[in-house]
Amino acid sequence: MHKRESHRGETQKASIYTAGNNSKRNKFFIITLVVILVVVWGGVIYDLGPNFSTSGNDSSKAVQIAKENEKMREKIDNLQTRNRELKDEITALEEKLKDANLPDEDELFVFNDLVKVRDIDPTILVDLCYATKNNFTEQKLYSFELCLLRKSTAEKLAAVQAEVKEDGYRLKIWDAYRPLGVQEKLWEVVSDPIYVADPAVGSNHNRGAAVDVTLVDEKGEELIMPTGFDDFSERASRNYSDLPQEAEKNMNYLTESMVSNGFTPIQSEWWHFNDADIQDYDLLEVSFEEFVEKYFTKN
Repeated sequence: MHKRESHRGETQKASIYTAGNNSKRNKFFIITLVVILVVVWGGVIYDLGPNFSTSGNDSSKAVQIAKENEKMREKIDNLQTRNRELKDEITALEEKLKDANLPDEDELFVFNDLVKVRDIDPTILVDLCYATKNNFTEQKLYSFELCLLRKSTAEKLAAVQAEVKEDGYRLKIWDAYRPLGVQEKLWEVVSDPIYVADPAVGSNHNRGAAVDVTLVDEKGEELIMPTGFDDFSERASRNYSDLPQEAEKNMNYLTESMVSNGFTPIQSEWWHFNDADIQDYDLLEVSFEEFVEKYFTKN
């Protein structure tokens, strides 16, 4: 009995010891598990931490990049605008250079010192009234609409054209070289040396060194002037004092441009200008038919 109780007591002690050990093991296991979880969770947070931080940096960088892109787009827009401006400036310079460059001597057809004005400068407008019936004689006096001048006179006129083009204007020629035969027909209609030169003496038009000219705008519309062409009234005179302000301004602008490039005006006709070197030129006896024939057989 005593032994059995003793054994039971030992068994009981052993159970208590075993239970105590199990309890310790469980605590140890739980603590170990907690430690493992803490370590694992800490590792996860550590791994995520840089990502969270990087995400913030990425957002900041994205804003910075967007700002830099905007600045870059502005620079590109400015460069493109400047590029267009440079192209326009180059085009304008090319036009001006084209106006300034006269044809080479061997390319320009010259007959008895006469040239086609538009061979010198093709931008000058030509509207020869005597090549139509739209003139004071109501007759077609020119067989061709052929605008001829002395070579040096045509070159001076090209210089005028280049100058007025800078202000948005162009020259329009109503008459240039005039054969003597046509001068005789004009004299038959108006025998007044104030307006039509006596063919016995000859006109400066017959020398190929005078031009009747006006100005047009960019659309080809004639500017307001004192009168139209071949107006045989006192209003055509430069001395007429009752001109509209715009007409007087336009007349003076044309006159200044012509004079500054080697022409002289006359008082009776605001549209008529002589080459300042008119004394160097004799009367010519060249018909339009002769010039045209030579021109098209030059090669």
